[in-house]
Amino acid sequence: MGQIIGPQTSHAAWNALENILSASSKARIMQLSLAFETTRKGSLTMMEYILKLKTLSDNLATIGKPVVENDQIF
Repeated sequence: MGQIIGPQTSHAAWNALENILSASSKARIMQLSLAFETTRKGSLTMMEYILKLKTLSDNLATIGKPVVENDQIF
């Protein structure tokens, strides 16, 4: 949090905070995208498998990176 204490204006503080959070958001997007792309049914029931993919897709949509329909179908 030291990065947002130094700025002189609220605008600069918001920009500093955005920079801090965007790095973690990018990491989260990569983590969720990889999980979505590599999820396999394996020993999961069909309902568990679909629910897992839907949850990952919903989480990506929530953070502003929705999974396109073609990728959901594939």
